Amino acid sequence: AKWTGDHASFGKTYFDMDYATFQLSWLNEIDNMRPGNIVLSLWPPEHGKTTTYENLACERLATNPNWRGTVASENLTIAKKIVGRIKNRMEPAGPFRKYVKDFGPFRPAVGMAADETVAQPWSSQYFNVYRKSTHDERDYSLMALGWKSSIVSTRTDHLHLDDLQSVNTINDTNKLEDWVRQDALSRPGEHGITSIAGTRVGEDDIYERFADDPNLDGILKVIKFPAIITDYTDIHNPVQKPLWPERYTMEMLERQKRKVGEEAWNRNYMQNPAANRKNATFTPANVESCLNPQISLLHHRATAKSICYVTLDPAIGGINCVMGLEVGQRKLTVRAIREQSNLSSNEQIMSELNQVVWMLNQTAQVTDVVIESMNFQRGLARDERLQDMQKHYGFAIREHLTGWNKYDENIGVPSMVTSFIKGEIELPWAEDDYTRHEIGELLRQLYAWKPKARGSKLRQDRVMALWFGWILWRNRWKNIPDGISPSGFKRNVPWAGTKSGLIVPVGAFSK
Repeated sequence: AKWTGDHASFGKTYFDMDYATFQLSWLNEIDNMRPGNIVLSLWPPEHGKTTTYENLACERLATNPNWRGTVASENLTIAKKIVGRIKNRMEPAGPFRKYVKDFGPFRPAVGMAADETVAQPWSSQYFNVYRKSTHDERDYSLMALGWKSSIVSTRTDHLHLDDLQSVNTINDTNKLEDWVRQDALSRPGEHGITSIAGTRVGEDDIYERFADDPNLDGILKVIKFPAIITDYTDIHNPVQKPLWPERYTMEMLERQKRKVGEEAWNRNYMQNPAANRKNATFTPANVESCLNPQISLLHHRATAKSICYVTLDPAIGGINCVMGLEVGQRKLTVRAIREQSNLSSNEQIMSELNQVVWMLNQTAQVTDVVIESMNFQRGLARDERLQDMQKHYGFAIREHLTGWNKYDENIGVPSMVTSFIKGEIELPWAEDDYTRHEIGELLRQLYAWKPKARGSKLRQDRVMALWFGWILWRNRWKNIPDGISPSGFKRNVPWAGTKSGLIVPVGAFSK
């Protein structure tokens, strides 16, 4: 292997490590961070979180001896282990001699006088590399801190907070947050960067405190790496696969799930902790009665000649969710969920939407496509490709304007609880892995949903996609007497894009 200037070849050349795709995405995120910003990444256990950082620190110090890093953990012992492993790689007789040969020396030279050794500290708590400039002796090349450590007048280019909290400190979240905000974040200031990497511990842990803070919008980015992801390469056969297939099989992950239990699995491995049940908007008691084990997302299509809506909660660079819903007078049934992350263009989003519309139209008729139209999405709803799709399939386009109306007690997300209690919403729950995974993710988002939590901080893309369709269904169908067409039914709801309210395509409800 030969280093060609990128992270992947550096890791392979010097540490014989093949990065997983998600690990490289984290490294690229670090490369592109704006100074002063924070990236919070949530990793499943045993997925290379700390090793990926250690490789990055070694690469930074190899290519820039004046780079300054700081590692902080729940306690000093953990942070010292990280710094110690990095330091050990820099030893001439250490495990990676090619690395030392090409970029060293790093450690003090053999035979250095005592006073010179003091000038270049070399310990597991802090050290300076040999070629580091001496103009600022206060700031070490790399330094380890525990969360109660004192920080005085020092600076760093990259503050990395690794495994800040465990179940042993879950009751110390207030103190931990104060230390991070008041002391730790002062080290990089507005010129360095901060990365926080960990695994969820429980409700109201330090990671939730940061992720849910609206004051950090534009400063903090949250990245979640669930242990199982969905591959939509073949729309007819979507497949669940491990986040790290080179290391784990689905069988291995299923065994781990059985060992740790459903709650710990959702929280630690899937990054979706359920909200406190007593304060939750949606609970298993009012949702799970709507699960239908006779319906599969994988094998069952919409009922012949039925009416369907397709909803889209779009995002470029984030999570893009398309949901297909079969509608009837007394029931709204989820028939399709297609979710992709990191789509880079409107064209890719339109392709995802088209796949779901086409699939439902094999047996049913899609009469409406509902699109979130806040911010950039407003232009998406007027995209030429969408207009072409509309002409081809004959559906109406609905632009949904989401604001504080999603908390409204009459038409907001919480009002869907009544439909769940009455059994008006039907969720597939056949025993195939695909259905259980996709609907399971919807359930996790419903249980975790809470008022005034921003979508960029709390995953709610599936909840929102369901809500878009539920509003349209509720105002067309609910409480309409049997045999009466809803085509002329109108109500004051948060829709835009038409002058006359909710319009039904001609013939859409013909029997």
